[in-house]
Amino acid sequence: MIWGAIAPNAPFDSVDKEIMLDNQVAIASISLGQHSSHTLPRKIVAAAQNGLLGLEITYPDLEFYSNSLSIPMLDAAREIKNLCTAHRVRVIALVSFQNFEGHLSPLNERLRKAGYWLAISRALGAEYIQVPSTYDRNINGDHEVIVSELRQLADLAAASRPVIKIAYENLAWSSHCTLWQEALRIVQEVDRENFGLCLDSFHLSIALWADPFTPSGRQPNGDQRLEESLRDFVKNCPLDKIFYIQLSDGEILDQPYSESHPWYDPDLAVGHVWSNEARPFPLETEYGAYMPVHTIAKAFLVDKGFSGWVSLETFDRRMKEEKNDPDQNARRAIKAWQHLRAELLAVNPIIYADTSPQASIEATDIPALRSILRFFTNSRNKKGILDLGNAPVEYMDSMRQRKDEESRSLKDTGNTGHVEGGLQGWFEHLKQLARELRNVLVPIRDRAIFTGTFRDNDIMYNGMIKAFDSAITSAGEEEQANA
Repeated sequence: MIWGAIAPNAPFDSVDKEIMLDNQVAIASISLGQHSSHTLPRKIVAAAQNGLLGLEITYPDLEFYSNSLSIPMLDAAREIKNLCTAHRVRVIALVSFQNFEGHLSPLNERLRKAGYWLAISRALGAEYIQVPSTYDRNINGDHEVIVSELRQLADLAAASRPVIKIAYENLAWSSHCTLWQEALRIVQEVDRENFGLCLDSFHLSIALWADPFTPSGRQPNGDQRLEESLRDFVKNCPLDKIFYIQLSDGEILDQPYSESHPWYDPDLAVGHVWSNEARPFPLETEYGAYMPVHTIAKAFLVDKGFSGWVSLETFDRRMKEEKNDPDQNARRAIKAWQHLRAELLAVNPIIYADTSPQASIEATDIPALRSILRFFTNSRNKKGILDLGNAPVEYMDSMRQRKDEESRSLKDTGNTGHVEGGLQGWFEHLKQLARELRNVLVPIRDRAIFTGTFRDNDIMYNGMIKAFDSAITSAGEEEQANA
């Protein structure tokens, strides 16, 4: 199997970083443009054409689209879902459901609003609703109340199918939860499978490292505080409670923030103002970026080994200009990700712990896919090893047969573009299947590859079945949309 290339007891740093950095990349729709001409359909097309595989749909973007067509929000959400499916872009989240927990308005009103958001999320086909920690200063800060209300929100999100996951984010300017440790404590006390973390590099940066009030833009002992926090994160944050992460950078302010600053807003915390105006994509030094996003991304993606969605969430004042259109911003985003990824790989080169011929592998997704599918093919009749029956293999066989027939029927005309495009789409589903199965079969635990025996085999089997179900459902939705 492909993971045989990693020595059974190899330390985390010897893991092949190419494989560990194959995260699917998404972007917040607001980060593709903030001008009225930057509509959601334009943003979806721009994301697809530039290799961004997922979208966080911001509520104001969807609301603007709904109003522009004079149609209800639920109908607008269904149209956006269909458009995303047609362009092979996943809606990963509806964002962001703000000032929920601890707010002084009646809880039943907040839950009613949450139910409306959940209905929209299901219409979009979103997996998550992002909930940032409350930043309203006039709140009930009782910790037990906050946990109880968030637990009720999670239960409401799980009460209908499909279950929506709540991605809880610590805001650096929150009234009660500014650090990831505080958010994790809340997640653990809420204690619901569909309630986890959304981690954002910007909030970590400005909480521990950046300073808008000094010319240097840096806090005293910021490097040490950030290092200690990230060390704690890698050691103690459960990987299965990280739902997805957001990466962005921040500009050093050209003059320290004060009442005379052109962006000064007495009604907003300084971090909120900073986020709204000067938050470019990672490593965009040409736009003044200077924050330690490389260090944070290394902790998230390399040291911790998070392999899920990475979303690029920026709020750049320049995006309010019509000329800075969705296509340009999508190109900025993917360029920034490629730059960051290359820097992470340069610092953490690809290393194979076992270089024997039996263990060596190519640094691509295809060998991983091939080995995983070979494992399932060889195990399909071994009930003692894998009790999935023949359904996954029969499904793939039927798809291969269908594509072979299409290829033969079009061969004489030379029109193979449709077949090639279709095959590429199916391979995208299988690549995601490979990633999910890898996470189930060889999870990262305490910064090392887990090679032991599961105490409860259902954990492994249910995870594998879920991975196949997800791939088949995703492929079926695309086939239906393209029919």
